[in-house]
Amino acid sequence: MIKLIFTDLDGTFLNSQSRVSDDNLACLQELKERDIEVILCSGRTQGMIRPFCLDLPVRKEAVSCNGGLIVDFANDRLLSSAIIDFSTVERFMNFGEERLLDFLAYREDGSVFYLPHSKRILGFRAFNEEQKRRQRREIPLFDFPTNFNLAAQSKICKLLAVYYDKAQDREICEFLNTFPDLHYAKSWDGLTDIMKKGATKGTGVRFICSHLNVDIKDVAVIGDNHNDISMFREVECSVCMNNGDEVAKKSATHVTQRDNDTGGWREAINYILNFHNN
Repeated sequence: MIKLIFTDLDGTFLNSQSRVSDDNLACLQELKERDIEVILCSGRTQGMIRPFCLDLPVRKEAVSCNGGLIVDFANDRLLSSAIIDFSTVERFMNFGEERLLDFLAYREDGSVFYLPHSKRILGFRAFNEEQKRRQRREIPLFDFPTNFNLAAQSKICKLLAVYYDKAQDREICEFLNTFPDLHYAKSWDGLTDIMKKGATKGTGVRFICSHLNVDIKDVAVIGDNHNDISMFREVECSVCMNNGDEVAKKSATHVTQRDNDTGGWREAINYILNFHNN
């Protein structure tokens, strides 16, 4: 009997405008009425997951930073974190600064360090403007070189490498392969998420199931990209979105016919319900 559904956000539950559709919201309410709970599982920093967790009819525990961080937002409590050694963080950020690459580091408390030439940080600033307009908590943003001493005292649970062409992607991957203590996966076109080795969405799913005393057999997952494959492997029923990565599709038990803009998430839910009823 299905009890928990873990879902990715971007490219999966959210549409291409990073919004929650009316149909997906209605679907969440229908699941709640059937005593089936949904848990958000994302590569986003906890500050960018918090509004969805607090506003939607989902469980308030969430997997952030691809398993690098697990948070109980109802009680503002950290449940688990996988911290990257700062010598690794420093070497990573210095490499990015020397080559003018767009690198970020996510702190355990949800704040973000960035390099001065970062374009990706503009999305965080736009998010903060919306949070400010709604009188909600903003994400603290810090220039890494200027705030090096603060970074050195921080607990970093995820690194992000943004690449703008295939040559940059190859250069970054070759560099990341020199770190035996890291694990990395693509989360979106142009984005490589880097965590401490052993921290994945799959380990996040396992942790929350243990925390809530739910059998993994009563769990299903929905995702769309490389960073979702680890949680696909944990369960009997996994669904990849039609708009998802081809490698991720091959790793799931089902692929939707519709994408995240045309009802794909509801289709995934219907498949999961039928799978567990048969």
